[in-house]
Amino acid sequence: MTCLPLGLSYKGEVLLAFEFAVFSGRFKLLSKDGLLATFSCSHHVNDATLLETISDALVDARRSARRLRRFDQAPDHPVLPTIPETEYFRGFLLEMMPGR
Repeated sequence: MTCLPLGLSYKGEVLLAFEFAVFSGRFKLLSKDGLLATFSCSHHVNDATLLETISDALVDARRSARRLRRFDQAPDHPVLPTIPETEYFRGFLLEMMPGR
């Protein structure tokens, strides 16, 4: 039996496994002061879960980064509080930090 974070579907779990592998590889390749812009276009993965995946990948890559910016979907794609699926687009700009 697989335990998923609250509200995470099997599809979300598969997306996170893929994103973890991609992030970990990218973090290993980035220069010590490199920038990474990453985006998710799925309502199956929320901010907290995506950031946790990024954090886990940073630990795996033995790197440190800071979040410079968060991105949301454009106003012509409104988020409706009663329909969670409408909040599907999120992104983060990360700056690699020396250390680790």
